[in-house]
Order: sequence, then C-alpha cells, then structure tokens
Amino acid sequence: MAKKIIAFAVVATVLLFLINIIESFDRANRLPLNSTDLSIRIEQSYFLDQEAKLGIAEVSQSLGKFIKVPLNTAPTAFGPQNYWYKLDISNLTYKQRPLSILFDNPMVDYLDVYVLANDSYIHVKALGDKRIENTREEIALPSFEFELAELEDIEILIKTRTDGAANLPMSVFQMEDYVEYKTAIYLIWGAFIGV
Repeated sequence: MAKKIIAFAVVATVLLFLINIIESFDRANRLPLNSTDLSIRIEQSYFLDQEAKLGIAEVSQSLGKFIKVPLNTAPTAFGPQNYWYKLDISNLTYKQRPLSILFDNPMVDYLDVYVLANDSYIHVKALGDKRIENTREEIALPSFEFELAELEDIEILIKTRTDGAANLPMSVFQMEDYVEYKTAIYLIWGAFIGV
C-alpha cells in the first residue's frame, strides 16, 4: 500500500511538472506584440551586405536598397552572413510605452543596434556571443529596451555579422511582458537543465 502511495505521488509530481512546462511554453508564445495588435505598427526591411564592408554611414545613405518584408521573414542562409535590418515601430496609443526587442538568436556573433536621432544614426547597443564584455543574460537573451511616447515612431537599424545561422527572429514586447517572458524561459531552461 505504501509503495502505491509513493508511486502515485511521484506520477502526480511529474504530471504537475509537465503541465507547468506546457503552460510556460504557451504563456511565453502569447506575450510578444504582433501584427494583429492595433496599438502598435511594426515594419521590417532588410539588406544583405555581401562583402561586409558597409558601415552605418554608407547604409544610412542606401535605405532605398532595403527590401520590405513581413516581420521575421527575411531570407537567410547558413554560413558567413552580414545583414542589416531596419525596424520602424510606431506607438499608436496616447500613452507612453516601455518596450523591448528580443533578438531571438543568441548565436549571432556580432549584433549592433542603431537608433535614428536628429537625422543621424546613433550606436546604442553592442550584442553578440563573440563580445566577451556582455553579461550572460545579454548573450543568452540579446535585447534592446526603449520607450516610445504617445504616437511616437522609432527607426532602428540592426547590423548582424555571423559565421553560423544568420536567421534573426525578432519579438517586440511591452516591458512587463518581456520580464514575464524571461521568467517563463528561465523556468523552461531550468526544467531541462535540472532534469
């Protein structure tokens, strides 16, 4: 009888654990803002720098060469790649919004974020798994935090350089949703590492 109770307790614990993991996956997938959200507009375009020689000055003069695509659909390949992405994000509400962009590929070697301010692009963030000065969180969950005032727009250029997978899925979050997303991801990682 005692063995049956112990077996039942173990099975129940494992089931609760699995249910919690599944709920964390589901919750994490519902948190990013998307194209159906009427409070924000997100437009993406990209440019492939085939020779990896263009700096921000040259690229900012060549924005007409960027190809507009739906978010996260820019074609990529495996191997040495140098991409420039442009995000135009508009806050369509009458309230200030703290936001975060998650660059969901922690294996990109170098990722630089530039923001348009006073008609020129300013380098605001240096990420990538080859940058040893970054924290573990910046390497595992590369992101950029910013705020948009009511009805404000922001133009962001992202330069990526990598020898591996050049795919760069991007997710835009409300800041409090990003914190919840990170918590869910840590729970999922902990479940797999702890097992």
